[in-house]
Amino acid sequence: MNGIKLKLSLLSMICACAVSVAQNARIDGLGGLGIFEDISHILYYPGGVNDYPDHVTGTVASYTDTAGDNVEYFGPFIATKSVGRTFTIGILANTVYESGSSILSSNFYYDAKSFLIRQSDEYLPSSFPMIPHLLLGLDFDVLSFGMEFFIEAARFKKKINIDTVSILREKAVYNVGGKLSTCLFLDPVWILPIIGIGSPYIKGIEKDTATNRFSSKNALYLSAGGEVGAELPAVTVVGGLFFTKENYVFKDNHHETPATTTRSMDLYLGFSTELAKDMLFGMEYDFSRWYEEVLDTNKTDGTDYKNYYTCHDIHAGVEKRVILEKVFDCIIPRAGLAYYIENYKERSENSGSEDNDTTTNFAAYAYDAEISAGIGIRKGIFGIDIFVNIGNWSGVFTGPRAASITLTLGKK
Repeated sequence: MNGIKLKLSLLSMICACAVSVAQNARIDGLGGLGIFEDISHILYYPGGVNDYPDHVTGTVASYTDTAGDNVEYFGPFIATKSVGRTFTIGILANTVYESGSSILSSNFYYDAKSFLIRQSDEYLPSSFPMIPHLLLGLDFDVLSFGMEFFIEAARFKKKINIDTVSILREKAVYNVGGKLSTCLFLDPVWILPIIGIGSPYIKGIEKDTATNRFSSKNALYLSAGGEVGAELPAVTVVGGLFFTKENYVFKDNHHETPATTTRSMDLYLGFSTELAKDMLFGMEYDFSRWYEEVLDTNKTDGTDYKNYYTCHDIHAGVEKRVILEKVFDCIIPRAGLAYYIENYKERSENSGSEDNDTTTNFAAYAYDAEISAGIGIRKGIFGIDIFVNIGNWSGVFTGPRAASITLTLGKK
């Protein structure tokens, strides 16, 4: 029960702090608004690599987590290089958070880490050290393709010799997979389907007077969906829908964990328009629905859990490009707002007695609106964007609870 509540709390934190965790400083400054044309699109659709050839961008961020601790973070790094008119290659790095791969966002890493700590000891890397993802793009004007391949690994090994006893602790979490997206552009409409697959697993051994081995089975992640948009004369409208499913079981020499299956649906709808010359405004609504089923293999007195989590997000942002004649080409002040409402339901079913079945509906919770601000500066191929979370300023002298800086080299 506690593990499930912690996981739901983690989902809540990710939802509430979406603006805080750096995607890039421009999007953060716009209140997490993700429908503007931006290089960060590559994080979700590898086909975007064709729209940003010969680019390098990286983000440095700092935010205060729910425990009040300050976290410094080197955010997404993207580098692309065009090879002729059709082919683009690239790398994508530093996109990994505590939940494992943020590209294939899942619960596997959180549960794998909890299992290894509970059955062994406190030693395990807190997150995946990032092995850069490989990006490949093919652009045929009306039709383009994008592919992403990755291998991620978190490993720990410790050997201790005490008199005649040798103690070995070795554990690892891996994730191998990729994504494929295509883009069909039929002016003024574009259609962008995508599919992703991941094969995560754990390996481990703990050896002293006896040997205990750790492993996983039936671990698989599948995601499919896409985006549809239209560039109309006065407004651009965008919508996307994703479905995700994953399942896994962990085991050691002594027992096997309940079989876990999760399903989720993510929806976003938004529009952007030009309010005045060089002033862009946008609004976006995001909806997430997450379901987890934990089935205990002990059919006599085991307890099964079925949990539901729902989150509604509203984002709005505006930026104004101000052309300059000296020093810089332009400056771009921007501001944004994000608002979140969440709720979840927890149901436990005891296979030995229906009298012990329990359903808990937690009250919906609305977070304080997150107000953000930022500025962009452009000079030739050089760009810098700065973001601060002014809606949660932690003190006159201590500053904002979140801030980030993104540096970019590229034509756009």
